[in-house]
Amino acid sequence: MFFLIALTILCFYKIRISKNGYWDNFLEREQTNSIKGIFILLVFFRHALQYIAKNGYNFNQWGDSVATHTNTALGQLIVVLFLFYSGYGVMEAIKNKGNTYIAKMPRNRILPTLLNFDIAVLCFVIVDLLLDIGNVYFLSQIPLRG
Repeated sequence: MFFLIALTILCFYKIRISKNGYWDNFLEREQTNSIKGIFILLVFFRHALQYIAKNGYNFNQWGDSVATHTNTALGQLIVVLFLFYSGYGVMEAIKNKGNTYIAKMPRNRILPTLLNFDIAVLCFVIVDLLLDIGNVYFLSQIPLRG
């Protein structure tokens, strides 16, 4: 419950209302980074709920039901919107910087993103292993889909 209240406060932090009814710069980098930050928090929230449930928590308090209903209602929407805003930013950069941005993309964008993603996956694997201490899994127990 505390997380939801903190997230709400973060969403309204430094909110400004336009006098003419709209903002011309609503898709500028500063605004989209703020929105992406909210979606990153929501993705973290979704993953944290999975680990909390896996650890045996029953979710029987009022705030728990709000959290689980929010998690169910948002589903993959938060991932899709995060990817939309990220993709929009990349397309704007390509439009403004041209072929030089594309040429530098593997070194400046893809590799750092891949490294950060690999570190995050490693952290999740470590947490998963810590939560599964004492359980032994064999290769034959892992469902392989292709």
